[in-house]
This record gives sequence, C-alpha cells and structure tokens, in this order.
Amino acid sequence: MIACRFRLPAVRGGGSTGCTAALVATVLVLLGGWSASSAAAPEPAAPSSRIETDALGAITPDAAGALTEAEGGLPPDMWRGTPRSLVAALLPRLPVATPSPAMRSLMRRLLLSAAAPPAGDGAAGRLLGERAWMLWRMGDLEGLLRLIAAVPADRRSAWLVRLEAEARLILGDGPAACRLAQAQIGEDQDSFWQRLQGFCHAQGGEVEDAELAVALLVDRGEDVRAYAALIGAITGTGSTLPKLPDPSPLDIAMLRAAKGSPAPEAAAEEELPLALGIAESPEFQDTLRLAATERAVAAGVLPAGRLRPLFQRVPPAKPAQNTARGGNRGETPETSEQPFVRRAFGSEGPMARAEATVLALDAGRRSGRYLATARALTPELAAYGPGPELAGYAQHLVPAMLAMGERALAAAWMSWLGKQAPLSPVADAATELLMPLARLAKLPQAADWQPDSLFPWWQAERSRPGGRQRAVRLFVLLRATGETVPDEVWTGLLDGPAQQPGTAIDPAFRTQMMRAARAKRIGQTALLALIALGSDGPEAVDPAGLEAVVDSLRTAGLESDGRAIAVEAMAAAR
Repeated sequence: MIACRFRLPAVRGGGSTGCTAALVATVLVLLGGWSASSAAAPEPAAPSSRIETDALGAITPDAAGALTEAEGGLPPDMWRGTPRSLVAALLPRLPVATPSPAMRSLMRRLLLSAAAPPAGDGAAGRLLGERAWMLWRMGDLEGLLRLIAAVPADRRSAWLVRLEAEARLILGDGPAACRLAQAQIGEDQDSFWQRLQGFCHAQGGEVEDAELAVALLVDRGEDVRAYAALIGAITGTGSTLPKLPDPSPLDIAMLRAAKGSPAPEAAAEEELPLALGIAESPEFQDTLRLAATERAVAAGVLPAGRLRPLFQRVPPAKPAQNTARGGNRGETPETSEQPFVRRAFGSEGPMARAEATVLALDAGRRSGRYLATARALTPELAAYGPGPELAGYAQHLVPAMLAMGERALAAAWMSWLGKQAPLSPVADAATELLMPLARLAKLPQAADWQPDSLFPWWQAERSRPGGRQRAVRLFVLLRATGETVPDEVWTGLLDGPAQQPGTAIDPAFRTQMMRAARAKRIGQTALLALIALGSDGPEAVDPAGLEAVVDSLRTAGLESDGRAIAVEAMAAAR
C-alpha cells in the first residue's frame, strides 16, 4: 500500500502527477473474478496472457460497473478493438474539472459502465482502480461509492477501501468511515487507518484510546503535531487548532468535529473532492466555502442552489490592487461575471433578475467562462417562464437553458415565441435567431425547419459583432449532426478571414478519434473526444475541432452526446 496521502494533479493540464505516478506503479490486485450478473465468485479461470473481450463473463474485477446499458451506460463491448495500453495511458488525462455538463455526463458513464475490459496484458483490478481514481478526481463521490459497491466486499483492494473511506469522510459519513477503519486496522499497515481510528475514538469520547493512537503514531516516527492538536480539540484536552492550508479529507472531517476551519489559503484549493468537503462544511468560514462552492458548482459537483445563500452572506472581494500581495487572504478575485451573478441573486422582480442574468452570461461568454456562469445561474434560468415582459431576453436565456439541459423550459419558450411571432416583432426576431439552435438541440418546435432558413438567419446575424464566427460555428455543427448546409451559404462567407480563432485539436488525436469512430470503437472514441475537448470544454475549441468531435461521436453511435456538446458550443459562441 502506498503511504502518500491522496492528492489530485492540476486538472487544467489534463495530466497525472503527484501520487498518481506511484498509484500507477502499484499493482492493484483483486484476487479471483466474478460474473457481472452475480455476486457469487466462479471458479478461477485458466491463466492467459490476454483477456477476451467478447463477453462480460467471469473475467476480471475490471469488468465491474455501476451502470448497465439499459440504465444509460455505454455498451458492454465498448472497449472491443481498443488496446489496454492505450486506455491505461489516456484514462488519467480525462478533463475531470470541465464546466461542460455534456462532457461530464459522458465521462461519468465511461467510468461507471460495466464492460469487458480492453484486450492486453495488465494486472487484474488495475483498470478498475484507475476508474475509481478518476471518479474521485471528478468529485463524483456518489458515483465512486456506487462503483465500489458493485465489487463484492471480499474482492475490494486496499486501494478501493481507502478511497471509500476518504469519500465517506468528505461526505460527512463518519460512522461508515469508522467501520472501515475497524475492519482494516489489522489488515493494512498504512498509518492512515491508525489516524482514522484515533479520530473515531476521539469523536466517541474515548480519550485514552485516542491519545494512544497519537502515541503509536509517534512510535512510528510520524509528524503528528497537527493531528495531535486536532485530537485535543475534539476531546477537550487541548484548545489550539493547527493552521491547515492544504487539508486532507481526514483533516476536513476532524476540523468539522473540532468546530474549526482550514487556513485562509485553502480558499485556493483546486482539488474537487476537497473543494466539495470545504463547501459542505457549515462550520468553516463563509469566504472559504464560497470559493470552494463556486468551483464545485462550475464543475458540476454541487447544485447551483448552494451559491445564493453564500453570496448573500459574503461581501464582494476587495479589488486586488488594494493589497500588497494581490488580494485579501482567504479571498479569491471576483471574475468579470460574478458581480452580475450576485445582482441576479439579489435583485427584486423578474425583469431586474433577467437583466442581471443576461449581463452575467454575456460577461461569461467574453471571458470564456460561459458554461460555468450558466451553471451558477441554473436556478434563475428555471424561474424564467415565457411571457411578454421577458420576450426581449429570450435570445439570451433560451441558449443557456439548452446548454444546461433545461429542454422542457426552452421548448416552452420556443412554442410561445412561435405563437407570438405574427403579432410581435420582438418575438419574430427572437424566433428567427433561435431556430437553428433549436434544430441543433432537436427540439420538436424546429422539426419543420429547413436549411434554406439559414439565409435570412445569416442576414440578421452578419451585422452583429462576432456574427461571422458564430455562423461558421453553427454551420459546421449542423453539418456534424447530419444536416445539409447549402453551398451558397458557405460561398457567402468567403469574403471573410481565412483563419478562425480558437484552440485546435492536435492532428494525432483528431485522426485516431475519427478512425476509432469509423470502427465503432465506442469507448475509445469517447475517451479521445473528451481529452481533445480539454478542461475548458467545447466553448474554447475551434470550429474544425468541434466538427470532428461531434461527427465522431455521432458516427460511433453516441449521437445524443455529440448533439449536447454541439448545443453547448453554439450557446457559448462569442
């Protein structure tokens, strides 16, 4: 068992650092195998240098999953034709902190689906352990616990048990974590279990046993100063709390019990599980919780409803130039959209809130944080039903609704606008601007839409700032989802620049993704597409890259995922 504490790598680079390198080198062996449809362990299979992928059967723990295809998971043969070495190399590069709801949904299903593992040499259980680790990095602790629960208890590696205990501590389920410590203390020599058991004793009022745990750790030569101070604060035998700028899951649980809070520097915590733990700790300082909650909401780890009460309690951060070191300790600088988000949460009346919401979305679009901003505003978006007083905001609100999956509300708006269009110039203009996006989202109100309608749409759009860039993005996304874009429309764009801004996808990734899609290698296509889109998601990728991703997903059989990514990309278009 490795001795380092679980730490997450910096997610924006998409790489795997810190303890991950040690974890990859650790053999995660789960003895025996079992059928995916039965908890009973079968007879061990004969040794083989390769793993068959034709059926789930009694193969390896790596086949375990919490989602079947009928439950929305990917097909059980999703890794057919994909080398295990490729999956092992690419899985740690998944963009776990993406603000894209569509990407997060696909990533989650990729990791949770029960499927025959890819063919190739590899220690049994290693792929399962890597999937669990990526769910942890995503902050999807519910999904992680579901995946672990799909593994028979006597087949779980020490690695999986440790991950479960860490997840339980973050989620505030101390009793479950303590039961795991009690079971593991005699089986696993990692000092984590000794520390956890000492915490359990302290919480239970067993002062002598808690102090004995501290003494045993000292005998092992470990630095227990912060740990001993926390034990003392919990048991009442001490009063000084340590300053913890970089708390672990156990630290967070102990600080909660001691009625303390991490150091102000913890506001910059980027690791999603730890951000979740800080955000969900009412005992902690509100400034820390707001910064952590904003990060967790942007990544889809927490619902946006958690933000409003914190915004109401925490005043705006002071401008960075007011302090010598670039900001107040424990505070993070406000983003360009945050003041408008605050106003949307605090304004009285639907018109004032809608105006602030539109301003926030526009600021988020300009800063490249549109999807994160729309996530924060999902409670507001859900409150804006169609009506004449908000008709002028429809062209801004409906795209955000579609990007955040509020399809029913967006469809209600499109129906209302369509009925009002003959009588209202505002509704008519909004309908014309929104109809191609509605078609991209496959709303029923756009069922009769024809590609020839792109001509008047382009005429209305070309005079607006950024209109040509949005047109190019729309046309390639429509083409990627199977629509026909008239040649005359493309010809009309030739008077513009020959280059497009945006992040290009590396040719190696684009080529292999498209080849995998044509070969119907579903898991490989999804994996490459997610990595190609990157941590910033579809709003940052150039039109050619978006077309390749959306078309590849559709070709591989993941049309709804590709369409959802296309809608996000178009909604966020500047």
